[in-house]
Amino acid sequence: MVNNNSLKENITPERKLVYLVKAIAKYQAAHNSNKLFEIAQSMYNESKSENFSTLMKKAYKKQSLRIFEDLAKQNYSDAYLQLGRIYQEKRDYKKAAKNFELAYQNKNAMGTFELAQCYQFGYGKLKDLKVAESLYRKAAMVGYCQPAMIHLGMSYLYGTLGRKSVKEAVHWLEKATASLSENVDKDMIAKACYELYKIYAMGSEDGSIPQDFEEAIVYLKMAAERGSTNAMMEISNIERNNPEKLLYWTKKAAEMDCLDAQIKLANWYFSDQSQIVNQDKATGFYWLKQASLPKNLQNDDEKRNQGCMQFILGTYYETGIENVQCPDENEALYWFGLAAKLGINEAIEKVKEKQIEYNCEDSSISDFIVQVMDKGLYGKPSESSLECQQILKDLPNRSHNSIQI
Repeated sequence: MVNNNSLKENITPERKLVYLVKAIAKYQAAHNSNKLFEIAQSMYNESKSENFSTLMKKAYKKQSLRIFEDLAKQNYSDAYLQLGRIYQEKRDYKKAAKNFELAYQNKNAMGTFELAQCYQFGYGKLKDLKVAESLYRKAAMVGYCQPAMIHLGMSYLYGTLGRKSVKEAVHWLEKATASLSENVDKDMIAKACYELYKIYAMGSEDGSIPQDFEEAIVYLKMAAERGSTNAMMEISNIERNNPEKLLYWTKKAAEMDCLDAQIKLANWYFSDQSQIVNQDKATGFYWLKQASLPKNLQNDDEKRNQGCMQFILGTYYETGIENVQCPDENEALYWFGLAAKLGINEAIEKVKEKQIEYNCEDSSISDFIVQVMDKGLYGKPSESSLECQQILKDLPNRSHNSIQI
């Protein structure tokens, strides 16, 4: 018996295009705009696939754009929204704003939100915070647009639209966290919940929001459950006298690439005096390396902390760890190089020593570091170098859509 699912998985882009063209003709004849939009959106996303040839990427993209433009002529509001986002990707902000405005005129909530972003940040429109605020409110109140609710909440909290109001911030953030929507990602909801936790934990300075620890903990847990590593680390701090819960939440945060959590786990597992876990140098080494890998770090303190971890990791590669890691000079120098780039003095001294040892004194330290990172000591990059290159390549893909807070 033939498995239809396996057939779908193995179908070539060329063959699939034939089926899609037939489906498009069928839905055009039936005037089924919703199905046509679904197909166009899927084809546009697939046109970015690395598995597609250049020819197929162009064919899928061309077909999807044709459908979006045809639907836009019929005032299909989601088509205007999608075209706006496509022009935004191309950095053609005037055309993007024009399509978002058409989506707004056709009562599209996300289009209204995107148009508000254009006015707030000056993308294709003259910057106008009052117009932006008005559009955000329309998207939130009329279209129940969750990103608009969160954006209003954050804006009133930090004054980014020209005025601060903790009471209004709480109103919109609570409204957003109580709503269900496909148009918002978990990170935004988690951030909203974490902000509500902080407000209720302290109370507002103007007295409009009283301190309420019970409410604060509710939002803290909501934030953690939705992936906020800040919330997870806050819970682990609250539960510091409960080793089981402390370990659980620290691990959860570490698995989501939280540097502080990874450093804590590395320290606990390497220590022979930890009251949280039994000593396990292999696990400690694993978390030390996770802490050392590339991340989107926000401030200098975080970067310096990571640099220290990279130096320690280099030291372990240099000396080896019995029954865990054999000495590896190539790996060691790679991590010393990364730590040196972050200004760790001990790492810079190590790099200088290796420069002398490998007769590379004619090169500057920075040139020697670049050479080590690109080619390794023996003309072959270290495994960590290749791993880090892949992570750095993927980092931009982890960022979210055009929404800015």
